Amino acid sequence: MVITDDCGQLFTIEGLVAGLIMLSAAFIVADSITIYTPGDAHIPDMQLEQLGSDALLMLDTANNYSEKSTLKTVAEMVDNGGTDAYDAGILFKDAFENELARGSGTSEIVDSIRYNATVYYRDIGSNSVMSYALGDSGTGESQPIGSEVSRQPEISTGRLIMVEDSSGLDRIYRVEVRLWRE
Repeated sequence: MVITDDCGQLFTIEGLVAGLIMLSAAFIVADSITIYTPGDAHIPDMQLEQLGSDALLMLDTANNYSEKSTLKTVAEMVDNGGTDAYDAGILFKDAFENELARGSGTSEIVDSIRYNATVYYRDIGSNSVMSYALGDSGTGESQPIGSEVSRQPEISTGRLIMVEDSSGLDRIYRVEVRLWRE
């Protein structure tokens, strides 16, 4: 049937407006479902923490049952003090950087990672908690808050180590590593 008056134009306009309303409704529904969140911001920090945690775990794992792990050796050397403590820092630095390189599989990632490592333990004589800086990645100490040097936020990971001393008592040490990217 053909309409010869103005009613045909009205039906056409009504159809176009209805189509636009449906498209607008579909756009509003689709746009309201999409939520933009900065969810990916924490992933590099989690990866860095896991890399550090894995490196400490490997250092706490002995090569065989008759040996001590690297971390246990480092803890005993720090407890002895003197040149043993200095050598403990060198041993830890070499072993930790080797594990970071092995864990990441690429030198580009490791070259951008900086760290500070400290071991905490209880001194039996003074019954106080002592700390010894095992060293850092060669770039100096981390900068205090509010300093002019800016860098990525740091994360902290650590590992508890139990070592039997000469008297047969178990002593607990905590090796803590703060990591950040340059």
